[in-house]
Formats: sequence, C-alpha cells, structure tokens
Amino acid sequence: DSLLENKIISRYLSFMNNQTTPDVHPVLKYYESVRENSVERENQIKKEYMPRVLLQASVWGRGSSVSAQDQFRPLYTGIGIERVNYLMGVGITYNIFGFKRKQLQQNIQKANTLLAEKRLEEETAFLKNSRKQNMIELTTAYQRLQEIPRQLQAATAAYRQKLALYRNGLTNILELNAALSVLYRAEIDHAQAKYYFTKAVFDQALLENQLPALLQTLN
Repeated sequence: DSLLENKIISRYLSFMNNQTTPDVHPVLKYYESVRENSVERENQIKKEYMPRVLLQASVWGRGSSVSAQDQFRPLYTGIGIERVNYLMGVGITYNIFGFKRKQLQQNIQKANTLLAEKRLEEETAFLKNSRKQNMIELTTAYQRLQEIPRQLQAATAAYRQKLALYRNGLTNILELNAALSVLYRAEIDHAQAKYYFTKAVFDQALLENQLPALLQTLN
C-alpha cells in the first residue's frame, strides 16, 4: 500500500522535525507506583509501633421508685434517671515486646523499597538506551528506504535491456537469468527496507508512548 507507506514516512519526518520531550512511559509509571507504595508501607510500619494515646469516657445512670429516704413511690417514677455517674481518663499504650519484630519488618520493607528503586532506575536506563538505539535504526532504515528504489530502478532497467537483447539474439539465457536474479534481489531488498522502516517507526511510537497517535494518523 503506497498510501500507507507515504503516511508512515510523513509521520517519521514530522517526528524528526518536531521532537519534543516524550510523556512518561506507562512502564515507568508502574515502577514509580511500586516504589511509592513500598515507601508508604514503610511509613505505615513505623506508625503501627508508635505509642498510642487513648481518651476513654464512660457515663451511666439509674432510676428507682424507692427514694433515698426509703420512701416507696409510684412505680413509674423509677423509669427516669435520677443519678448519673461518669468516668473519663487518658491512657498510653506501647508494645515494648514488638521492638525486634518492628526492626525486622522495617528492614524487609526497606529492602523492598531499595529493590523497587533499582528496578525503576534499570527501566529508566533501559528505555533511554532503547530510544537512542531505535533512533539510530530508524535513521538508517529511512536512508535505506530512500536508496533502495534507485537500485530497483537500475536493476529493472538492466533486466529490460538484457531481455531486449535476448529477444534479438544478442545475448544468452545465462546473462538474462543473472539480470533477473539481480532484479529479484533488489525487489526483496525493497520489501525488507519497507518492513524494517515500518517496524522502526512503530518501535519509536511504543518507546515514546505515542502508539495511539500513530494509529490515528494511519487511519
């Protein structure tokens, strides 16, 4: 599809002329969230073993149909509350036997946080190197794609010339087959150049988190 090929080439030229800072890649977002979650878990462990201050209060009341002077009143007078008592206090709790367990959990979680940071650094470096490598491959594939049509045109012209000479009896079948082999090779190289260039463009879109935009451009 020559139209699709032209769209892909236009997409590549537009990218080369308007290079901007790529968006944060979803893979890096994932590892950043893993690291942040590990840091939050580490802080949570610290809070779990901190002293706790508790404020407690209790209120209760009672009523009776018998008064304080031992007078027997009507029964319904005992439904209401006549006396009220309350209690309020402040308490502090601390698990003095959980110190070793706290240290163990903190050490494990710190190791998990360090591992998450290392993975984030590795993925960041890998993505950065992949972008550089893909840019080299993309440039090379584009240059190859621009060069191949000239070779194909030359191979086609050489084959037609050999075919005309063969039809007029001025050359043999061996030279004609040799020219045809060169033409086939040039056609194969042209198809491979299109494939490698298209693959490099899609790889670039994946690395730059621009695949949806690329697909929308090609529709």
